[in-house]
Amino acid sequence: MPLPMNNPKKTYLSRIQRQISDIKTISRFYSFGFFAVFIFISLVVNGAESPSWQKWLDARNKGAALPFPDFSYAGYAAGEQAIPEPAGPVFRVTDYGAVPNSPKSAKAAIRKAIAAASVNGGVVFFPKGQYIAHTTGDDNESIIISRSDVVIKGEGAGPGGTVIRYNSPMTPVNPSSSLEAGAPLFRWQSALGDKKFTVLAADTRPGTFTIQVQDASTIRAGDLILLNLKSTAAVSTFMEGYNPEPTWTYITKEGINFQERHQVLSVQANTVRLRECVYLPLKAAWNVTVERYGALARCGVEDIHFVGNWHGSFVHHRSWMDDGGFTCLRLGRVVDSWVRRCRFTDFNSPIQMVQGLRDTVMEIAIEGNGGHSTCSIGKSTAIWAGLIEVKSPEWHGPGVNSGSIANVFWRVRWTERTSAELHASQPWGTLYDDCIGGLLYAREGGALQNLPNHLGNLLYWNFMQVGQPLPNYSFWLTDKGWGREVKPLVIGWHGSPTTFKTNTCEIVESLRTPVIPDSLWEAQLALRLGKIPDWVARAQAEWPTMLKSWGI
Repeated sequence: MPLPMNNPKKTYLSRIQRQISDIKTISRFYSFGFFAVFIFISLVVNGAESPSWQKWLDARNKGAALPFPDFSYAGYAAGEQAIPEPAGPVFRVTDYGAVPNSPKSAKAAIRKAIAAASVNGGVVFFPKGQYIAHTTGDDNESIIISRSDVVIKGEGAGPGGTVIRYNSPMTPVNPSSSLEAGAPLFRWQSALGDKKFTVLAADTRPGTFTIQVQDASTIRAGDLILLNLKSTAAVSTFMEGYNPEPTWTYITKEGINFQERHQVLSVQANTVRLRECVYLPLKAAWNVTVERYGALARCGVEDIHFVGNWHGSFVHHRSWMDDGGFTCLRLGRVVDSWVRRCRFTDFNSPIQMVQGLRDTVMEIAIEGNGGHSTCSIGKSTAIWAGLIEVKSPEWHGPGVNSGSIANVFWRVRWTERTSAELHASQPWGTLYDDCIGGLLYAREGGALQNLPNHLGNLLYWNFMQVGQPLPNYSFWLTDKGWGREVKPLVIGWHGSPTTFKTNTCEIVESLRTPVIPDSLWEAQLALRLGKIPDWVARAQAEWPTMLKSWGI
């Protein structure tokens, strides 16, 4: 059955309530004043159901190939339940030597509290006050979390809450290189590596839940696995009619390189059923290996205001300090983990999610001096990043890199001076869902040898552009080197009156007018679960109040 739709006018009037503050943003550029409000309301109320959505529903109901991915499995517990409040024993950093508001470093005390929590899991708690987590004279290493079920928690990211400061940078091994970066303040890493189980025995279509393997005898329900594709034979399939240029050595020499991450639901003979649907088209002839995926689980960071010390005038790739002198969180190899209700001020790179599965980043404010990036997702599958407010003029907005698959940015906002990060090395299937932000040429990122910037299924759904409109925008810039995205889908793009070079897009639908459903991720999730989970509405309701309490 197709997903029941609410009355379009009611649906879009609720959208107006959520986004009325953005009217001011648009009117800044076009000087429409209250006339802009009238135009915006007219556009929203007259929005129509998306033909692409109906096409996707028809394909799903018939069991046919989907025209774009099912993004509904992104995020903590595949979006099915709220992130739980932390449980288990509490390890206060003040019990291990940290003193709130002290001018001395609390780095050693923080490590001791984390070590104690790492025995059997628990909450590393920072009571109200300021704590210096790294400063001049401290060692040059990150604070590391290497056990599941450890949550780093403060007492609120607003005034009078918890502040963790990163006062001086950690010099990289090779500081003369502009492509080096300082160590992140906190880093999550798993001691478990990857190990080959078997190989794919039959072709697998996107949207299905089972894979056939040659030998499933060592695979168990609950295992974390990755489907490892590395094949030059797959290049033509994923380039969709484009030819790689000779300088793109990553794809021309190594081919397509993906690690699609999953959890096993059940095993019967050599049939493996997965928790999430398969995203990529996979052929047995490509020698796809099925490997154990080593990762931590249920790690969290919440209710903290992180403050860096980046106050320079940013120049892209000028130095290691510009690009990553103050990097805050790097969550690597974590599953069903999260960062929520946090603020980041004066960082070059606040959040990096690497080699993860079903993680959530939500209710995040990024502010202060503009730096290199915002929320960057690399080599990960089904990460969900929502309700992120980027107030600082970062070089790269929220985005993806390095073989990331089926990740979602939901109702994220960035400034007109920032553009989405599409950082090459073969990301695939990225959804910008009801987001608001700028669009700038050649700001996607990525080294020339690692192009294209993004492979297929880059999907902008009801994106509201702010800033300068760009006529005849091309997603395949042959004259600039960078700016190569393989046939994005542009549906319901509105705001600034940008137009698109349609032969560089898979589809351009309802340009300048948002469509129904207003959120593709919500619609897909509701279709799968029968309703939108309560946590989604709660998060939307509390987010404006939270921002106001933070003074944003």
